[in-house]
Formats: sequence, C-alpha cells, structure tokens
Amino acid sequence: MKHSDSIHRYFDGEMTQIEREQLYRHLEGCSECQEHYDEVKKSIALVQSASHIQAPKDFTENVMSALPHKKKRTIAWKKWSKKHPVLVAAAVFLLFMSSMTWLNWTDEWWRDGDFWGR
Repeated sequence: MKHSDSIHRYFDGEMTQIEREQLYRHLEGCSECQEHYDEVKKSIALVQSASHIQAPKDFTENVMSALPHKKKRTIAWKKWSKKHPVLVAAAVFLLFMSSMTWLNWTDEWWRDGDFWGR
C-alpha cells in the first residue's frame, strides 16, 4: 500500500487541493487504501470522542499503591563498609602505600637500566 503516507498526510492537513483530489480518485478504485482510510478516520474519531474523559484525581496514587513493592536492595559492600569504617580506611591506606612503593621501585628500576637484565 504505497498511498498509506498520502492518507496520513491528508489527515494531518498537509495536502494541497490537487493532491486531495488525486487521493479521492485513487480511493474510489483501491479497496485496500479505502479500508486503510476508513480505519484511520475511525481511529481519529475515537480519540476525539474520548478527549473529554478524565481520570479520577487519585488515579495515580491508586495505581502506584497497587503495584508490587520492590524491596530496597542495598549493595553488600556498601553495607559492610558502613559497619566497618576502620577496616575500609586500613584497606585504602594499604592500597595507597603499596602502589606508591611499587611506583618508587619501578622508577628506580627504570632509571638504573636494570629492565634489560644488565
């Protein structure tokens, strides 16, 4: 159905008078496009007829309260680190000191030229 885009342009009001007349002529001879045209027209009429319907004021709260409650999951390491701050501080200190020691050792090793095994 190559005229589907034309039908949508028609309902969007994006066609010139000449294009509309060409579409009308096509619809007279093409039952598939005529059916699509009628479906789109009915859909638009349905949406327009339902535009005055409003949800109750407490609709959102009722829907949200009816949804299953999700347990708030805390990440295990966060929970553990809050319970043991001294151990976390010690681990950070050891990591920092070991990385500084390693950097210092590799810097001396690089400067001495010992990296080639000489």
